[in-house]
Amino acid sequence: MRAAISILTLLLITLTFTGAGYRVCSMAEPGPSPEAFSLLDVVREFEWHVNRIRQYCKDNDTWAFERFDITHGRLSPERTSLNTIEAANLFFMAYRITGNLTYLSWAKSTLAFIRQNLVHPETGLLYEYWDIETNSAYKDVMHVYLMTDYLRVLCYAYWATVNSTFLSWALRALDSFHTYCLNHTTWLMYRLVNLTTKKPQPDRAPYYHCQYGYAYGWLLSALSWLYEFTGNRTVLDVAIKVGLAYWATRNETTNLPPHLVDYRGQVSVSPWMRPGAGGLGHISMVLAGYAHLYRVSRDPDIYDIIKALSGAIAHYYWRSDIGRFRYSCDTDGTPISDHLESHGYEGMGDFLFAALYAGDEKALGRIMASLALAHDIWLSHGRFDEWRTYPDGNEVAEWVFYRLGFSLSTFWYAFWGLKNATYFDYLLEIYKWHAEHRRSPYGYYYGSIAGDKRLMSPKDFYFFWRYLLWSYDLAKRLVGPLDTEIGNIVLASTSPIELLMTYASSLRVFVNSRVWDTELLLLYSPARPS
Repeated sequence: MRAAISILTLLLITLTFTGAGYRVCSMAEPGPSPEAFSLLDVVREFEWHVNRIRQYCKDNDTWAFERFDITHGRLSPERTSLNTIEAANLFFMAYRITGNLTYLSWAKSTLAFIRQNLVHPETGLLYEYWDIETNSAYKDVMHVYLMTDYLRVLCYAYWATVNSTFLSWALRALDSFHTYCLNHTTWLMYRLVNLTTKKPQPDRAPYYHCQYGYAYGWLLSALSWLYEFTGNRTVLDVAIKVGLAYWATRNETTNLPPHLVDYRGQVSVSPWMRPGAGGLGHISMVLAGYAHLYRVSRDPDIYDIIKALSGAIAHYYWRSDIGRFRYSCDTDGTPISDHLESHGYEGMGDFLFAALYAGDEKALGRIMASLALAHDIWLSHGRFDEWRTYPDGNEVAEWVFYRLGFSLSTFWYAFWGLKNATYFDYLLEIYKWHAEHRRSPYGYYYGSIAGDKRLMSPKDFYFFWRYLLWSYDLAKRLVGPLDTEIGNIVLASTSPIELLMTYASSLRVFVNSRVWDTELLLLYSPARPS
């Protein structure tokens, strides 16, 4: 990826696309730019953050990763497997974007540690916890959805290396998931599995055996990716069976599925937990799973689900009186929480792509209105943190989390899906503010604002949080910095970059340059996904 690109090639590209825009942009070394913030700055900051994750979140003598507590300057152990898996994902993403072999080496070392130390030898499932003092795994109970993260990192490893060994490992992991984590009568997931007894184990009340709806979205996304790479029909069959089984638990009047459902199809009800359809971000991640499954399968039943669920969210979650979404609904469509929070945007980008697949203009209009509202709120306060509104208005009631790790993916998807560079400009604006206000010597931090808890985590991919296939979709469309005869360039596109030349006749090029730093933003024709 760092091979030189000739000036002639760049000139040919530039001359091919008439009407190209040109903007002068000041570049800077890692750290806030005093005047402007370019895509090259963004990638440099990303690399700086990745190196800080490696430096501060890694265990001293193993490739285990944990959160890092910036306030107290020390590791803050939680679920080691999840943090370590996401560290590997982060490093693979950094390699795919930059071509830096150091990141590939880190990713392989991290994945080797997982395989050697965190995979249970009898079941092929995962230990969730690792004691960094004794260097040993502990606790014999695993949350089932952790396997979706493991499947995803193995797919990323294959995509980054084209080494089929990683696909073999992924298929074995799926076999373990199929054997121990799914009920073969209902095709619904358990919540917990005991690694010793090899049987499902209930969680504390009121969860018991109930699995989250968004975990089904995560699973369908991971299986879709695995099927895309392997063409293995069994993978697709499992994905479709699980997808149809979860959809069958919905409220058939509203088409809203439950946020919590057990492996028998029963919805959790307790004095303090209503049978809700979940927060806006969570139900959007359910929709994302079906959208990813449809992309690789073109199954008509899955397409019908996308249309029905997209329409249901756009209808029941929308507040026409104040022009925005509410945070959550019951499965019967009754409002539960009338406020909105930017955290709830976390799956809205995938919601946007699902609406494009379904041709749902109403949903698209409401998503775009939500993006405009979020940007207006941030601009009016001069602050780019996660917020929560009052129930009956659009004013900010509370600032909830430092930075926008949860909601930022939506703006990337809007840029890709709507082919609108305005959203790209929003992103540069946001990353610039974060560089000036949320950058510590340890790295970029997130955390609860109310408790002033400042943390750094491998789950924070700088561009956004770890969910679904966001890091895959970004790394297909962002490459750089590339060393060229005229300086460093970064390529960003609304289409996968390996396909750019297919659309050469419809590309537009924006060149930001200053002597030795050149940046290209590539956009292809505004045709929507079919």
